[in-house]
Amino acid sequence: MVDKLSSALQDTLKSDEVKRRFADLGATTYSPDKATPAALQQHLKSEMDKWGPLIKKAGVYAD
Repeated sequence: MVDKLSSALQDTLKSDEVKRRFADLGATTYSPDKATPAALQQHLKSEMDKWGPLIKKAGVYAD
């Protein structure tokens, strides 16, 4: 299911109309190789590895 949704999103982002609308909004998209569920998972892990220890050391908690 996730792969199907990801594929549909990638197809939509190739549309000239969508590209134009994003440009009008000042938004950009990631390249298709970076806009996958696996790439997102890798990015999130990297961010948690980077910021997790700092947050724990600072004693910050989400309440």
